[in-house]
Amino acid sequence: EESEKQRKRAEREHYSPKDTELLTARWRSYSVVGRLPHSSVGRRSVSLADLRSELAMIELAASEGRNPPIALYNDALHRCLRAALDGMGMPAVEHALQVLQLMQVAGVAANHNTFRFILDACLAVGTSDKPTKDRQALRWGLTIVENMCDLHVLPPLVTVNQLLKSFLLEDQNPDTAFERALGVVEGMLAAGLEPDLYTYNALVSGCSLHEASAIPNALRVLELMRLSHVEPDLVTYNALIHACAKSAAFTGSAAVEQAERVLALMHASGRFKPNIISYNAVMQTCGRAALAPAETSADWIDKMLAVKERMQADRVVPDVRSYTTLIVGISKGLARIAEEGRACRRSEYSTKMVSHGGVGYGSLVDAWTLAALGLYVEMKQRNVQPNVFTYNALIAVCAKAAVRRRGRDWNALALRILRDMEGAKLQATDSTFVGLMEVCSASTGRRECRSAGMGTALWLLDKCYAAGLEPTPVVHTMLFNTARRERTLEAVLGAQEVFNALPKKRRRNKHLYSSLMSAYSAVGRWQEVVELMERARADGVSPDRIMYSVCMEATGHDKESVLRLHREMLADGIEDTPETQRLIQRVESYQFSSLRRRSVRGDRDRARTDLTSTAAQEA
Repeated sequence: EESEKQRKRAEREHYSPKDTELLTARWRSYSVVGRLPHSSVGRRSVSLADLRSELAMIELAASEGRNPPIALYNDALHRCLRAALDGMGMPAVEHALQVLQLMQVAGVAANHNTFRFILDACLAVGTSDKPTKDRQALRWGLTIVENMCDLHVLPPLVTVNQLLKSFLLEDQNPDTAFERALGVVEGMLAAGLEPDLYTYNALVSGCSLHEASAIPNALRVLELMRLSHVEPDLVTYNALIHACAKSAAFTGSAAVEQAERVLALMHASGRFKPNIISYNAVMQTCGRAALAPAETSADWIDKMLAVKERMQADRVVPDVRSYTTLIVGISKGLARIAEEGRACRRSEYSTKMVSHGGVGYGSLVDAWTLAALGLYVEMKQRNVQPNVFTYNALIAVCAKAAVRRRGRDWNALALRILRDMEGAKLQATDSTFVGLMEVCSASTGRRECRSAGMGTALWLLDKCYAAGLEPTPVVHTMLFNTARRERTLEAVLGAQEVFNALPKKRRRNKHLYSSLMSAYSAVGRWQEVVELMERARADGVSPDRIMYSVCMEATGHDKESVLRLHREMLADGIEDTPETQRLIQRVESYQFSSLRRRSVRGDRDRARTDLTSTAAQEA
């Protein structure tokens, strides 16, 4: 039947029967198995030479005045799609566009399969997991969709939705990508073509990629849905809340209010009940709002914990993502209020931070740390297996608590969390060892933290290497701080060995030099501090204010050395600070008072000698 159709079509179009038989044979050779583009069973891969020969045959037929049928063009486009799926890359898309250009020159009207093959080829190249992946193919695919809209040809919506979603995810400029995708949808509406719900959901999901303008873009899409009389579904509402979560770090309370409004709208609609994805997104919005510049972190961490209680009241069972979102939010909130506390202590009018309702910083640390540990216990009771992010966030909570709260062995707790992580057969990451080193450094030197010290820090460093990870500069900095807090020469010499074992390129870090110099200064080895200062200059590390302060502190017994370092600091363009000014004043007063004490001591010794000689004479 296919041969008879080809013969009749060739007679109508003055196409030679010989070429028709050849076309029919070639079509049957691979179209039976190759009709499904994603199937690779029973067919050979298409080479670039095959595409060129196919294109040359079409050009030859057109140059001889024979108008090839639409089946021949679609056959060539199908081969381009197969080549794109096989990993050829942009050459397959370029050949497909050349075939489309030949069709336009020959006046052959494209059908639904023509555009489907081209768009599928663009999608395959733009989303490939092979080295031939190219985002430009997605842009070309959207251009073809726009041309179809100008011709009032309905594009295949399934392919268009995949193109829009992939384009929004892959493009490196989210703002321009969203405007381009929204323009494609508006062009479809202008041409009288109705996008479906999945098209709008792809747009709303793409809004969350740009954090600053996520909410305004999502509201624009929602207004477009209202004008098109398309009712949002549960996926649309969840995507809106995710857009609020992405924008919360910039907009703060506005993002939380918008997320709560969407949640209330879902309850009021009566058709959709918020699910676990909805509540997780709201909790993430509250956690990120705690990081907004103009917001108070304590308000939104408490709000995040309240959302979890409301979720359980609605009989929605928390999953691992819920617990991880809560613990990560608590760890970031602790880091934020620590920064607020340092800012308050630096101010002239306050030495203690009061952050929320008259509650001090220490009380907040206690409450949130207990909340995070309680969530971890609740996960074990509910048989919810934590993931790597959960364990890393728990260790980060212990690190923040160890810095400010005494009376508990936080290092032992962090090591126990590490053992639980290894028992779950999860691979530790860089963040894991950074948190463990921070806990070890903050706990060293305390009577209640007997498990912390230089030995534990070196053991963690060995485990980091054994896990196949390259320790970050933060890990080494925390190790040197551990040696400083231990205040023993053996610990400092161990830190020096670790520093010497580092490659020269990795040693070029001012934080490493500053922490090691502080360790030597803590044990009174001021000669090594000066040598490290010179070694830093030799390695190409420009000393900063901290390095100068440490060196001046270590050499405080010599007034001339301190003043010389102070002059060098000013010559390097480093501004004087109140700390360095107080250091200079202290050195000058120390030199004066030491001379005065020495003279007073000499007078007292001479008086004691005179009394002794007088008593001896009397005896």
